[in-house]
Amino acid sequence: MSAWEKTLRPSTPNTALRARAAGFHVSGNSAPIPVYDALRDRNLDDFWASPATRAHFHNMGLMADDGSLISMVEYRQKLYVVEREMDRAEQLRERMAYRKQQMEIYQMARRKSEIMKARRAQEIRELKTERISAREAARPGSHHHHCLVAHKQLGGPALCGECMGIALAFPRNNTINM
Repeated sequence: MSAWEKTLRPSTPNTALRARAAGFHVSGNSAPIPVYDALRDRNLDDFWASPATRAHFHNMGLMADDGSLISMVEYRQKLYVVEREMDRAEQLRERMAYRKQQMEIYQMARRKSEIMKARRAQEIRELKTERISAREAARPGSHHHHCLVAHKQLGGPALCGECMGIALAFPRNNTINM
């Protein structure tokens, strides 16, 4: 027994009625029911021609520019296509905005990295310059060497203004060999 047969009422217990139902045969063939389209019905031409109905359909967007009526099926299909295109355009705009945002974030990170590299390179150059100046100052016979010796012997500020920066460049634990 199929699923649709289960939904039918049970057969009658009367055998005469069952025999009569078993002998019932239709000689006609099945055919599809024709589709009714009210917009194409010639009997409704006066209704569609009325100004109030035409104004209503025009406001609803169911009337073409030439005055012909658009069927609801065609209108829905056209509306579906338009909505789908609008959705795609919105998705494209969102994707482009996201890409632009990601590009800005990437560029900001890259600029920050470049700035940090430049700062570090500048710090290294300054450190090298200070170390070279300190090495020259510590070399016997230089003007700065005499200031450093005086500073070490006096234990205080016997340095000239130029030598103060060089003295600060020396690490605290290092001593100057003389």
